[in-house]
Amino acid sequence: MNYRFLYAALLFASAASLAQDETPSMAGKFTIPANLKPTVVPFILEGDQILIEVEADGPTGSRKLLANLNMGNALSGFQKHIYEAIGQVPHTAVKFRIGGVPIEAAPGVSGLLADKAYPDRQWGTFFFTHDVEGSIQCGVLQNFDITLDYSRKTLTLAAPGTLPHDGVAVPIRVKPETGVASVDFIVDGKAYPMVIDVGGPYIWVRPSTAETWLKAHPDWRHAEGAVGTANYGMVPVHAEQEGTLMRLPEVHIGPLKVANVGVLGTDPRLDGLFGLERSENLYDAWQEGAAEPVVAWLGANVLKHYRITIDYKAQMSWWKKIDDIDPHELDQVGISFVYDKGVYSVGRVVTKDGKPTVTGVEKGDKIVSIDDAPVKGWSRDQLFAALGGKPGDLHRVTVERAGKTLTRSLPVTAF
Repeated sequence: MNYRFLYAALLFASAASLAQDETPSMAGKFTIPANLKPTVVPFILEGDQILIEVEADGPTGSRKLLANLNMGNALSGFQKHIYEAIGQVPHTAVKFRIGGVPIEAAPGVSGLLADKAYPDRQWGTFFFTHDVEGSIQCGVLQNFDITLDYSRKTLTLAAPGTLPHDGVAVPIRVKPETGVASVDFIVDGKAYPMVIDVGGPYIWVRPSTAETWLKAHPDWRHAEGAVGTANYGMVPVHAEQEGTLMRLPEVHIGPLKVANVGVLGTDPRLDGLFGLERSENLYDAWQEGAAEPVVAWLGANVLKHYRITIDYKAQMSWWKKIDDIDPHELDQVGISFVYDKGVYSVGRVVTKDGKPTVTGVEKGDKIVSIDDAPVKGWSRDQLFAALGGKPGDLHRVTVERAGKTLTRSLPVTAF
């Protein structure tokens, strides 16, 4: 049966593609079990993004699927064929389970995703080697207490106000209409609100904010061009490819002190991605879902070093440190990549101190192999691991250019 689903369509990405005030309010639209005991849900980590198993229930059956866990948007949803498989009827409640916990979404607050699978981007800029058919967002999560534990790869769900917690208490602000939570990111004594966003593998920050920091601390500049996990979107736009990498020696997240925080200051040009020409406009649109104007998403390059418990109703979080941020986390061959349907190509050569970090490859070269291992079918994790090492290490990178293959020995650079 070919259903016409009238749920609000959305373009899922690490940041919202549309202003959040265009989406229906999530407040009071979800039903969860009363007195829910803590339920531990294992997750898969791919490219520092979280994938959880969800079971969608409908009139004609149920269907298990993997969904991306994201905290930068309000709407959750599934791909069209999932709704069809369970016989979901438009304008009715949507039922699903996470870790066996039954959740019911009121009509009109679930999104519809187009049917796409790897090697395509499943939605927005996101792509996974796993078959990911849905997205769970903070409109759902705010109905629980949650604990995120990257070290154990678990998400814990519990009734509001019931989860035990330890670590540093950090106040948050939550917009009930979306569930988006923001926190103070304090640099030089000034608070810069950021959204806590597990959907973003790395902190990307407004160009104007990055410019302010660099004027005060020009020594924080590390490179021009996204590299390693900062290059997670892999889209051919200036905002990412020409972004400025910097490392902040010490910041505070609320009262929590954090050292060696890497960020990518996006280039001002967005080149029409999400229908926007300037990356400042992306943050402007996205912050409509937050409780306040924000400058960035606080991504997994920081979050994964803590066990974080969030009590949405109390607007409080607790951060228990697991390990330190590695200041060498981005040490890589200096290439910023573009991804398209399973193919990685050179987006630009990353520069440091105004000089290219590698020679012999050019924008548009398709990556064929690294150290003689074919890259076809690789995840981002595999790609970055293959290109990592100690500064000065060499990797054999074979590229295709104008129908010919070329092999170059490219050095690892400290970023």
